[in-house]
Amino acid sequence: MIQDFITQLTQIAQANITNENFGPEELASKMGMSHSTLHRKLKAATNKTISQFIRELRLKKASQLLLTEQSTVAEIAYNVGFGSATYFNKCFNTL
Repeated sequence: MIQDFITQLTQIAQANITNENFGPEELASKMGMSHSTLHRKLKAATNKTISQFIRELRLKKASQLLLTEQSTVAEIAYNVGFGSATYFNKCFNTL
């Protein structure tokens, strides 16, 4: 049950990975629950906030793209939904 929940969250987030404006509220809406309910369930299942969950998915996708594509870091950052290459670099370096 928990794995199905995480899988569904992951699929929705990955489908919207290029959308810089996709965040916790949008994910909760697409899951059909309130922000606070989603936060509680996700925190209990993964010990992560909704923002952390989305950010980590974006960073994992960026890592894959950096290994396989001939794009610049900035292009990849924008392709995975980061609005700022500087912020992307900061997040990526904390992995």
